[in-house]
Amino acid sequence: GLVALSSWRSAGAAAGRRGPSMEGGWEQHHVILGRAADLIAQSVSVGRAPAAGLGAGLPGTHADQDIFAVIDQPVAPATDRWRLPAPRVVHGPDLWIEFQRFPVLLVEVGRDELHQREAVQFGGPSGAVEEDAAAAATAAAEAPPPPPPGPRTQSFYMYRAQSEATYPLENINTADLAGVFWYLHNEVIVATPRKYKIDRIKRYKVTVKNTWEFWNAHKRQFSAFVAYDAGGCTTPVCKDIYHQYGFVIGCQVQPLSVAGYLGRHQTNWQCKAGQDECRAPIWYSLPGPCPAKGIPNGAINPNSVNLDVDKYKSAECVERMPGGHCKAGEANGDPTCTYSYEEAGVVMLDELVGIGSYNEFWNTSYTTCANNKAQHLLPEDHICLHNKEFDLQTDEGVGTSFWNGKHDTAKCTARMDKARQLFKEKFPQFPDHLEEPACEFDMYYGGEFDWKINHTGSALSSWWDNRM
Repeated sequence: GLVALSSWRSAGAAAGRRGPSMEGGWEQHHVILGRAADLIAQSVSVGRAPAAGLGAGLPGTHADQDIFAVIDQPVAPATDRWRLPAPRVVHGPDLWIEFQRFPVLLVEVGRDELHQREAVQFGGPSGAVEEDAAAAATAAAEAPPPPPPGPRTQSFYMYRAQSEATYPLENINTADLAGVFWYLHNEVIVATPRKYKIDRIKRYKVTVKNTWEFWNAHKRQFSAFVAYDAGGCTTPVCKDIYHQYGFVIGCQVQPLSVAGYLGRHQTNWQCKAGQDECRAPIWYSLPGPCPAKGIPNGAINPNSVNLDVDKYKSAECVERMPGGHCKAGEANGDPTCTYSYEEAGVVMLDELVGIGSYNEFWNTSYTTCANNKAQHLLPEDHICLHNKEFDLQTDEGVGTSFWNGKHDTAKCTARMDKARQLFKEKFPQFPDHLEEPACEFDMYYGGEFDWKINHTGSALSSWWDNRM
């Protein structure tokens, strides 16, 4: 059947500013956009009212209410005023699309009601409409039911590339497997010796459940990624995010222009269906105690394995801003219990790459070769080379071929598959694979950190009255 479209545009969006604005009023436009079968085929069917803070512009609605009540009398596009360009569908669970520069919502019209309207407006339904509607109904019936609205409990693997240093998974950035290989290939193995003495990939089974306060404002499972260095958050809006929403877990996808590592499942909704970008690598941010305070730049020794990342955090800050790592039990969406984890294995880079001794590989192999050549143990025309895991200029390694082809998606996948196999062999008590959720954060809106916090759906927490 046809789909009714209701777009709400603020003064800010009309002026070309990205993201909704609370300044000025809202305008409502009703348009018949297209046939339900066409849109359902693109995973778009029922829309919901905008997030908290925007709901004030929608009469008679609230953040979790279906938008049906607003769409009452859609009209046919009878004039040029309604001849708008086709929307770009964003394939996401929240069913928003972008229409020109402002967000719109789609709502499926009931089939019987649709036929009545078609008979009046378009002279009756066609056989094609009947067939399309039947096919769409069959597809909808076979599809699994959508999860209920609200923050979900999600368990999946996160990874860290690190040295022999041991510290908790707090005030730190992690990645999915594609994301950790993306980081290794871009920043670690391009240096000789490896950057920060990184020599392993650590795996964690992490359970995440972000707060209702964040969901009520954004209708997303993940917040924005923020950067952590030396135990402190270096992104300017960290304090604002955590003060407004609790210690929410953030994410961001990484560009495939840097390296060709792809996830197994869709990780990114800001893409066209079928594009490699839909499986882009992900980085995460995990807020720990007193995230605003880390080691000052002048005191950081990046090659040390004994950094005291809590040295510059006051007891008051740790108490009042304890972070999101649950002290006991599984993540439950409390502002101070948004993630829990257990260690799930480690793979050493030398074993992964096929290097017997890393020190010999990069440090002593050239001298050994030169000595052997001087003692005529090697032919005179033999060329001794300085080994390196990867050379950006040649896109190859010297002394190893493991990292050859940084942008070759097949080779990148083979490298990740080898890591998966090693985890499976060494740690059979853990599942081979856990499906990772998509990183679907949209944007922070202008002035949203001044909005009244919406606690709808959340359990009472004393932290809100004690926070810094």
